[in-house]
Amino acid sequence: MKVVDDFLDKNLFTDIYNIMTSDVFPWYFNNDIIHSKPEKILIDNFQFTHNFYMDYAPNSSYFNLIKPILYKLNAVAILRVKSNLLTRTEKIKEHEIHIDNKYVDNYKIAILYINTCNGYTKLKDNTKIDSIENRALFFDPSINHQSTTCTNAKARFNMNINYF
Repeated sequence: MKVVDDFLDKNLFTDIYNIMTSDVFPWYFNNDIIHSKPEKILIDNFQFTHNFYMDYAPNSSYFNLIKPILYKLNAVAILRVKSNLLTRTEKIKEHEIHIDNKYVDNYKIAILYINTCNGYTKLKDNTKIDSIENRALFFDPSINHQSTTCTNAKARFNMNINYF
């Protein structure tokens, strides 16, 4: 695991932050956070997402926004780039533990935190990585992890990049 603070140039990060937290950026409702079995879908187990890249192709008119990030990561191929918007809850809610892609080997994960809040990413060994704006988290994709909500901001924003 590796954590890098101030991962992106300040101006680039500010542009990404301003766009992703604006009133015009398109977020899409997901009925569950981890694709659970129907009996596990709970009333508060939802999020909003924006898929920049999925199914082997750009999936967003904002795809150019992430190109500098991919360049900085030295990504030669992309599996998925997805941003998450998790709404504030009264108490922090930890979501199901999971791995991002169980069908692909040898890929990499980077999580870019867009805003600072008391939400976190928790790894299988109970290591917690705080959501600090412009922080990047890198870890072995075979490690189970989980996301959380936050209680001290309107929402928790991050970007999950699966790449080679």
